[in-house]
Amino acid sequence: MRRLFRAVALAAIPALILGASLTAGSAAEWKAQKLKVPGGTVTDLEIAGGTIFVQAGRQWMALSACIDQRICFTPKRPPARAKPPAGSLADGGLATSASGDIRKAWFAGPTDIYGHGILGDRIEAAMLVAQDPGGARHEIAASADAQPKAVFEDLQPRLADLDGDGTSEIVAIRTFTDAGASIAVYGLAGGKLSLLAQTPPIGLPSRWRNPSAIADFDARPGLEIAEVVTPHIGGTLRLWHFNRVAGSLEAVADAFGFSNHFIGSRELRLSAAADLDGDGLSELALPSADRKALRIMAFSAGKAAEVAAVKLPARIDKAIGVIAEADGPAFVTGLESGELVLVATHDSATFCVENRDDERLLFIVESPSGKRERQYLKPAETGCFPRPAVATVWVFADLDALEGCSVLVPGTAKSLALQSYASFDNCDWRLEN
Repeated sequence: MRRLFRAVALAAIPALILGASLTAGSAAEWKAQKLKVPGGTVTDLEIAGGTIFVQAGRQWMALSACIDQRICFTPKRPPARAKPPAGSLADGGLATSASGDIRKAWFAGPTDIYGHGILGDRIEAAMLVAQDPGGARHEIAASADAQPKAVFEDLQPRLADLDGDGTSEIVAIRTFTDAGASIAVYGLAGGKLSLLAQTPPIGLPSRWRNPSAIADFDARPGLEIAEVVTPHIGGTLRLWHFNRVAGSLEAVADAFGFSNHFIGSRELRLSAAADLDGDGLSELALPSADRKALRIMAFSAGKAAEVAAVKLPARIDKAIGVIAEADGPAFVTGLESGELVLVATHDSATFCVENRDDERLLFIVESPSGKRERQYLKPAETGCFPRPAVATVWVFADLDALEGCSVLVPGTAKSLALQSYASFDNCDWRLEN
């Protein structure tokens, strides 16, 4: 028992539990929940290392999932973004990878030859730069083999091994001054940075597209590129598969009525991918065309299917992040109103633990997977947890106690009451089925 408790104590959550409690919906029903954010109005949202950070007031906080279906806010600043070398775009980003034949990539050569200004200014990039594991730099111009000229109407390259061969590809928005934007894939070939594949451009100048995510969305080998074509005018969600042998990007699926950007914004991350059902394939969450709803899409056999469309109290205008909850991945985003929302699904069944002892006690709930959550309960207080997440319940006088009680929870049980507490597993429990 001591060994078990010490393991539990090490897993205690050191965050500030300041978030809102979530209301459980019916099974597989997605809902939006406004989160009460310490500091009030959310002015910025950042995603770094898989963690979501929000700024409210003058304070940055990291988000995490907590017990009792709550979101915790822990005061913490996001790590500083890696900056590309001199000569890059003024606020361009640096893409990095720990593996593959390309370790860094960035845009350089600011130019004003294309006056679209969709990203808030009229400065775009003329060059794409990559750095290999040995530190050597490789460059290619957006206008290479292009007549008339082209630019990278983009802020940060995307690094991924699209076909699973161990080498890296770079995904970028390459825009032709007479024909609009295309999705281009670059890579090292024969020691040179080369164009490997490209979608057809939209066909008109001042027409743009924005990649949504790169992930394994269907059962084909490799990863797919999800994008929204013309996100400001009736956006089309499109999935592309990279074929290195053929030197092509092959369209996989289409769906209509989306947006993942608004004119003038420098934020290109209004989308997020996550495996929601545990089948090894990712689903995609992104805004509706008016950005007043979050739509969740799945892909199968060359078709796109809507999993859910969740209405929101205001338009999405900040990045969308993924947070791991007890019931699976959920999405967090910020709205024009300054509100922060969690879009999640919860199993309708809950399991509640009541403390009928006359002392405040520490209850620890363990799921079948071994995940543990803790909660202090006062006399006559009840704590509720998602039913699938409960397998064993412990109770201790406090964190420093060496002995306590435990009880296994059968699948038929609906609630548990501690009638009286006594250490050394002599507690009086009552299970209610």
